[in-house]
Parts: sequence; structure tokens; C-alpha cells
Amino acid sequence: MGDTTKESPFAGSDFKQQRQQTWRPKLTPICMIATFLTLGVLMLAVGISLKMTFDSIDSTPLLRYDNVPSCSTALRNSSCYADSRDANGHLALQGSAGKPLDPLCARRGGANGRSSGEGNKCEVKLTVPRTMRAPVYVYYYVGNFYQNHREYAAYAKSDAQLRGKTYSSEDEYTAELTAKCGNFSKYCTDGLLPSDVPGRFWCNPCGSAARSFFTDTFELLGSSGAIVPWSQNHGEASVAWSSDVEHKFKNSSASEPYNKRNADENALVLDPDFMVWVRPSGLSKMRKLYRIINQDVPAGDYTLRVFNNYDVEYFAGSKSIELTSMSWLGAQNHALAGAYLVAGALCVLVAGGLVVAEHRLKQKAL
Repeated sequence: MGDTTKESPFAGSDFKQQRQQTWRPKLTPICMIATFLTLGVLMLAVGISLKMTFDSIDSTPLLRYDNVPSCSTALRNSSCYADSRDANGHLALQGSAGKPLDPLCARRGGANGRSSGEGNKCEVKLTVPRTMRAPVYVYYYVGNFYQNHREYAAYAKSDAQLRGKTYSSEDEYTAELTAKCGNFSKYCTDGLLPSDVPGRFWCNPCGSAARSFFTDTFELLGSSGAIVPWSQNHGEASVAWSSDVEHKFKNSSASEPYNKRNADENALVLDPDFMVWVRPSGLSKMRKLYRIINQDVPAGDYTLRVFNNYDVEYFAGSKSIELTSMSWLGAQNHALAGAYLVAGALCVLVAGGLVVAEHRLKQKAL
């Protein structure tokens, strides 16, 4: 009996026998030289353009003020400094039962960062090398502070609490705060909802970001002594992201059964400065936008008045401030321009090396 097995019509096809036609580039010397040379020229052009753009940005030298003697003295006169220390002057923030920093320490009673008698005030000189065109952005820096550290970010905040969510029970509310804020949830010395720790309250807002809020405030004075006007807005833009302002930070009434805040706490949560701080920074020397000057800043000497409340001594940090303009690409980023220039130069060098190698091979062939 004959074999009735039918051979598949695809058995000997080019596809099944892997004989499909494919395109493969021929990496000839001329092709490689042209590729590297083209890439090199394009990267050099982009790098030069970026460097010229970033060089056109006006900025002041970074001004560190926490190590100025008058500012160190002013810090010790701040109510925030006293609030973070015990009777012996030692830090009272460590350990699971240690009290978290009070982000309202500089704001209670409408003080706006000023301690009684303005004893926490100090002044440092700031020089503007050349006229800066509006808008001018005022940034503060905090060094050696890692907002992207795993342990800090893990208990940074409760998004639901900041949105003003209404909870159905106290257990639901406290479970949320414990899970999202850890030890920065129930050891506050002020609040509206007592916690299960005697004499302490559930923090609102809670979390490591909220309880480490930057409390220094500033004023910029011209040579005449007049205060340079600045604001938290430039047109429709704010120092905080519009998504944060519109969706992530909402009012919560004191009449709420659990997620309730007083007037000062609500003012803090709705403050763009607080929103800027809570959004984590990816660098160890973090930069945060403080204010926008909506007018030109002429060259000359200015006085930066600091109401010093934020203690960076216990984590060996630093505090600085900078005035800068912006380009269409944003802030200065000379590293990006340098990367393009170096990569472009390397591509051109490789192309030149291939030209020399090709020339020598042709000579040997002759």
C-alpha cells in the first residue's frame, strides 16, 4: 500500500527553510566614515547650540547663608529651633517616640516665619553681576538632604489625607496614616484628633515630607533698602505644579469627623511652597523654586534678609539661595551641552581614524 502522506506545500518554502531574502547593511569603510562623521557633526551642532543657550542664562553665584555667623545666631533665636530641642539643647526628634518637626512652627499666629521680635532675622549680601530680564526665578538649595532616599520616600505623605478625603471610621483613617506615614503619623504635639500615644495627636498633614517642611522665609532688598516685589505666580504659572494645585492638595474642614484640620493646617496644605517641598527631589543637593520676580533685576548689590528657622546642623546640611533666569530649554544644564560636545568630538575622531586606516590599507594594497 502506497504512502498516502501528503507533503505540505510549505515544506520546501523559503520561509520554512530560512532562505528569506533580508537586507543587511554593507559596513564598508566609506559607509562607516560617513555615518560617524554625520553623527559627529550633528552632535557638535546640538552641543554648541545648547551651550550658547545655557550661557545666555543670567544667574547669581550660589549664596550659602547657613554658615554665616549672624545667621547661626538667628537660628538659635527661632521658635522652630527651640521646638526641636529638649531642655539640654539636644535634638528631640530621634526614635520612634520622638516628636516630629512642626511645619507650622514659623507660621502660628500669622508670624510668616518671623519669631517674636524678629530675633531669627539675619542679612547677607547678594550680588547680581548683570541685569537679569524678567521673569527671574528664586531658588533655595538644601544640601545633603536626600528626599529620594528609600526610607524617607516610603513614609513621605498620605495622598488621600492631603486630598481631604472623608473617612468612614477612625480605624480606616488611622490605618491609612500608619501605613503611609509610619512614625510620622501619631506623635505630633498639636492636632485635633488624639492618638493612642498619651499627650500626642494624629499629624495632619503627616509623613516625613510634611514634618520636614522647609520653614525659612526670605526678603530681597535693593540698594535703597526697598523690598523687591516677588510672588508665587508668573501669569497663570505657579511655583507649584498645576496638577498639584488643582487635584492633590485640598481643603479639609475641622467639622470632618477624622481627617480634620484647623485653619493653620489648611493654610499649610494649600500653600504652593508646601506643594513644592512635598514633591520629591532626585538629587542630594535639592533645588526648590521659592518665588518669581516679575520685573527686571538690575545689576548691583542687594541684601537678602533671611528669617532663619530651618535647622540643618543635625544632618550636616547646607542652605543656599540663587536668582536665575530661564531659557526656552529651562534652567542651566552645562552637563547636557558637554555630553553632546564630547560625544560629537569622539564620533569625528573615530571617523578621522577610519579615514587614516582606510588610506593606509589602500597604500599596502598598492
